[in-house]
Amino acid sequence: MKKATYFLLVLCLLLVSGLAAAQTDTTDSTDDAATSGDSSTVSWLFVACENSAVIDLTGFMETGYDVYVQVFREIGTSGTPLTPVTQVSVSGDYQVSPQISYTGGEVLAFGQYATAQISIAREGSPTSTTFTGTVNDVQDGCATPTYEGVDTSAADGGLGSTGSNPAQIYSPLGGIINPNIVADLPQESIVQLGARPSLNPFFGQQRSDTAGMIFAECNRYPGSEPGLLYDTDGLTIFWSWFASTPELVEDHLREARYQIWINSQSFPAEDIIDHAARSQIQQREDGNYWVFYTIDLGDLWAPGEYSVGYRLEWANPISDGYEEFGPGTGNNFLESACDFTISKNPWGVDDPYRNPNYPYNLG
Repeated sequence: MKKATYFLLVLCLLLVSGLAAAQTDTTDSTDDAATSGDSSTVSWLFVACENSAVIDLTGFMETGYDVYVQVFREIGTSGTPLTPVTQVSVSGDYQVSPQISYTGGEVLAFGQYATAQISIAREGSPTSTTFTGTVNDVQDGCATPTYEGVDTSAADGGLGSTGSNPAQIYSPLGGIINPNIVADLPQESIVQLGARPSLNPFFGQQRSDTAGMIFAECNRYPGSEPGLLYDTDGLTIFWSWFASTPELVEDHLREARYQIWINSQSFPAEDIIDHAARSQIQQREDGNYWVFYTIDLGDLWAPGEYSVGYRLEWANPISDGYEEFGPGTGNNFLESACDFTISKNPWGVDDPYRNPNYPYNLG
C-alpha cells in the first residue's frame, strides 16, 4: 500500500513573536515566515505518478497570496525539474487537488523518487516567499485526487529573492548580478540533510561577471554574494525596493528611513547613507516598479574582511501592494548584512591603498 506522507504547517499569529511550529514525518521542511506576521497555512499530500504529480492541498490563504508547487527528480531540489513553478490559485479556506503534468515528455519510472517543493508566496511573485518546504515520494503507482481540481498556471519565477533556490537579484545597471555564480549554484531545500552544497567554500568565491557590485542584503540570499574581489576592483554598494505600482514606491520613498554602514577590521562602523544616490522609478522584467540605491566606494581597498550593514524602518505604515510595512504592521523593520573579502590582485598592480580610512573618503 502506498505510504502517504503528510505535512502540516501552521503560520499563525505566534509568528509575530518569532515563534514557528513545524511538524514533519519524512518531510524536510522549515518555516521561513517567522517575522512576516502572515496567518496563511498549508497542509499537503504528495503522490508522484508516472507522468504527473497529484498534490492535495488544504489550509487557509490570506488575500494576495497563493501556493506554488514545483516537482523535481530524485530526493531534494537539485534534480531535474519535472514541472515548472506552478501557481495554485486559492483564497480563504481551501481544499484542492491539482494534478500537474510533467513537462517535456518527462517520465518518472517505477521505483524512482521525486520531490515536491511547496511554497506560500505573493500572487504573481513566486520568489516573494513567506514559507517553503519539501516532501518526497517514490513512484509506486498513482492516486485519485481527494478534492476538486483548481486553476493553475505556470509561473515565470520572476527575478528577486527565493526561499530555497539561488537568488537572482536585479542590478541597478540592468540584468542581474552574478549571472555566472547563480548558474553554478545548486538548487536545494531550506532544510538540508547533511552538508549543504552551497556552503562548499567554492560557492560564492568565484570571480563574478559583475565583480564589485555588493548587494547590501547578500547574507540572506545564496548566489548574491560579491564573489572573489580584488583590491583593484571598484566597489558599489546597492539595494532596492519594489512595489506593484509607482505610487506605492513613492509612498516608500517618502516614509523610508535607511541606515547603511560599513565595518572593517581597522575602523568602527560608520553610517554612510548620506552618500547614497537613488535611481528613477522603473518597471522591470517581473512587472513590478523598482527603485535602486547605490553608494560608490571607489577602488584600492586594502585586502581584508569587510561587512556592509543594512537597516530599514518607516515613519508611517506603507504597502508594496502585497504586504504592509512600518509601525503597527508585522514588518516594523528590515535588517540584513553582506560580508565580503578583498584579496590582493593577481596582476602585480601595487598602487597605494586609498581605503579604508576613517571617516570613509567617499566623496
